[in-house]
Amino acid sequence: MAIGDDALAEGMDLVPGSALLNTIDTEENKTRDYIAQEKRRIRVSATAPTTNLVVGTLWAQPV
Repeated sequence: MAIGDDALAEGMDLVPGSALLNTIDTEENKTRDYIAQEKRRIRVSATAPTTNLVVGTLWAQPV
């Protein structure tokens, strides 16, 4: 696979090769938004959550 194919398959925007360097902050913030969106889905807790359950939320018990 070429670089960026995985991101595109997951619905993420790609940074065009012709993008101006002064727009890189926008692209950097976009990647941080993607990370934050995924981080919200994963909860780490000693006990399983019983409130605010949302379909697609993952729960992990620390080891």
